[in-house]
Amino acid sequence: MADIAVRKGRSEDSDDFARLLVLSWPGFSILFAPRVEETAKRLFQQPGNLFSLSHSYFAEVDGKVAGLLAVYSRKHEEEEVVNTRRLLAKHLGWRFMPRFFYWVNMRRALKLMAGECYVNSLAVYPEFRRLGVATRLLLAIEAEMAESVSRIMLDVEVGNQPALNLYRKAGYAKEAPASFKIKDSENFRMAKLLK
Repeated sequence: MADIAVRKGRSEDSDDFARLLVLSWPGFSILFAPRVEETAKRLFQQPGNLFSLSHSYFAEVDGKVAGLLAVYSRKHEEEEVVNTRRLLAKHLGWRFMPRFFYWVNMRRALKLMAGECYVNSLAVYPEFRRLGVATRLLLAIEAEMAESVSRIMLDVEVGNQPALNLYRKAGYAKEAPASFKIKDSENFRMAKLLK
């Protein structure tokens, strides 16, 4: 078994954050286009938005970054969603306008309630898959969030069987057939009760 350590994100993690964010869900390539990784890096470095480093956790295997889990609570959502949109509009300029509809749809589909948090992204570099990295990230977040939230939610892309299997094994249950769709990427909601 590999030696897996989980830690909070640091400013020097911006390159890994950007690459892993894109790996976590194809929709980010649509939402952040055309400068996907550059946009992700800028958001990661800016405090007070849903993609900032304060919401990120990284798994390391033998001292190398292996995976990312980004999560935020309803409180963070209420405080940071407007700033997140503002930063995206500022960075993407006029390119943000065609994507605004997708953001509105996602926000409407999410609907976090009091006591809930949302896994915004979970990804593991291919060379570190099947070592238990994603499971370790989920367990670390669940342990940390158990005092402040009662339910963790996430979205998984329809057809992503490896991710679906991982979440089911970790105790997440499917809630809806489809929560939102961005171009060809259709997603459904899964959740796990902590209390």
